[in-house]
Amino acid sequence: MQLDQLMPGQGLHLPMAEVDRMFGLNDVASGRIGNFAKGHHCAFAWSDAGVQFLKLPALDR
Repeated sequence: MQLDQLMPGQGLHLPMAEVDRMFGLNDVASGRIGNFAKGHHCAFAWSDAGVQFLKLPALDR
């Protein structure tokens, strides 16, 4: 829900404990997070402390 409220260029950090709770920390977690980010029009990157999401600009369709 917080990702939907971001403006393009804004970011949201998800701590590792939340990443584990929501997606798990196994070999398919990146795929799950990638699908989640795509569904919210975001890019994501891993860090030692968790995952950073970045809201992408809307594309004209």
